[in-house]
Amino acid sequence: MYIPNEEAKRVWARLFLDTRRGDPTPKIIKLFDDLSDLDEFSAQLTEFASMTLSYHDIIKEDVEALYHVFFFTLLYVMGYECKSNREAGMGRADILLYTPQYNAVIEFKVADSGDDAALAAKCEAAIAQIDSKEYWHELRNSPLPVYKIGIACHGKKCLAYTVLHGAVNKYI
Repeated sequence: MYIPNEEAKRVWARLFLDTRRGDPTPKIIKLFDDLSDLDEFSAQLTEFASMTLSYHDIIKEDVEALYHVFFFTLLYVMGYECKSNREAGMGRADILLYTPQYNAVIEFKVADSGDDAALAAKCEAAIAQIDSKEYWHELRNSPLPVYKIGIACHGKKCLAYTVLHGAVNKYI
């Protein structure tokens, strides 16, 4: 595995060392188990980003890549099967996630501010990008539910929208 920069190395080290010590909190382990409570999912993402990311990590030019690596590493360390920047449909999905209960396409966006409206607009843009680029294409024959997840971040604040593939504008 290639770790692209010092910020990503610090995030990886914190995640890896905390998990290998056998000390991940139950909240982190259960983070992606159930997507039905979107408010709780967004709150847990924000809490995890707050306790792991440094302000100095998130003021760089390519902040979206940092969030991408951060969450990919989180999923990988938690033992989920996932693919990063995988060609899918007519582009590259940020993350394709495979769990025993569902599969998901995750797209990240960075908002210009941390207010709810700006984050919500970026979540909607992420879901629209998943649809327009058909990132779900690799998962189309899955017997499991396929979720489209748009995650918007600003600083340490995160908001997630989740849409069951095939549903129309139903954020859960």
